[in-house]
Amino acid sequence: MNVRPDELFWLYSATKVFTATMFCRLLEQGKLRLDERVSDYIPEFADLTVMQPDGTLRKAAKEMTLLQLITMCSGLTYDIFNPVIRDAKDRTTVGIVREMAKMPLADDPGETYLYSLSHDVLAAVMELRTGKRYADLLRDEIILPLGMQNTGFHPTEAQKAR
Repeated sequence: MNVRPDELFWLYSATKVFTATMFCRLLEQGKLRLDERVSDYIPEFADLTVMQPDGTLRKAAKEMTLLQLITMCSGLTYDIFNPVIRDAKDRTTVGIVREMAKMPLADDPGETYLYSLSHDVLAAVMELRTGKRYADLLRDEIILPLGMQNTGFHPTEAQKAR
């Protein structure tokens, strides 16, 4: 397959690199700390449950931290088709993430690595901390300063024509 210089690609999971970069910038600026609890920003994350092998639920042994989100050791899963997510009324990042707190964890926070929706929760935390939508935060702080004119979440009409 030949790739043209003006070819466009969907970002999909490449956004995790942007999320990690923005998170590190906010750490560097002292706006976030690794040891902060997710519930400090999203109260719904204070009382998480863990799914046991027998299908029963138990209270999580500890609260989730920002360190556990960035390292994908939060206990969250990648169940993007869960009805909790699909049926969320508030379709903003923060709104969907608040609903995600109803989903049981696969393990206690900090116990195991699992590729998951951790960075989506981190995006919501960054939105709440900065007061900017995640897409706008990345655009203003990373994408445009680097001159990445064709990078974003929603292609323009001109980009779609390409």
